[in-house]
Amino acid sequence: MRMAKQIPNIITAVRFIGGPALAYWFVTGRGSAPSDFFDTILIAFLILIGTDWLDGFLARRMHAESRFGAIFDPLADKMLVWPFLYYFAARTDILGRWMFVPLAFLALFDGYSTLWRFVQRGASHEHVRANWFGKAKTIASYSAVLCLLIAVDVLATALEMRTLDPEELEEIARGAVFWAASAMTLAQILIIFASVLALASVLRQGL
Repeated sequence: MRMAKQIPNIITAVRFIGGPALAYWFVTGRGSAPSDFFDTILIAFLILIGTDWLDGFLARRMHAESRFGAIFDPLADKMLVWPFLYYFAARTDILGRWMFVPLAFLALFDGYSTLWRFVQRGASHEHVRANWFGKAKTIASYSAVLCLLIAVDVLATALEMRTLDPEELEEIARGAVFWAASAMTLAQILIIFASVLALASVLRQGL
């Protein structure tokens, strides 16, 4: 039974390792069918997001909530999001240079929140667990990365349709650009929202 109660922590560890690994695969891999590759990345990212719900659900269901899980789970969330945000911000022009400001604030607040949990030695898991602002910030961050991955996937799919009739191709290209631009704009809004929520979370847990 004691071993079974480690299952939520094992699932959290999968997200902790899987986030950077998936981001590395996203950056370095492609293959002959980019749209299929990006579809796979998108599905894998959604599965990793699902582990965030699953580990919490199992921990509550099995009465296995712990201080370790309360600290490690939010850190695993950040390890899933930040490799992608760093890549899109530093290695591409998708987000725009002006997004450095909200991303810097988000990184600062995320870093402080993580450090705060580690220095709360002896505190109960209820004390160090994520508050509702932090949970909302995580959802906004996940959604921002999803929007960016969808934008890349849409553009990759459109680029593979070069054999179509020129008029059809032009219409598809216009649609792809519209949806990709909309997804990127939504990602920017979500990142700004996430930075505000991260600040609220820090203020809620205490400076």
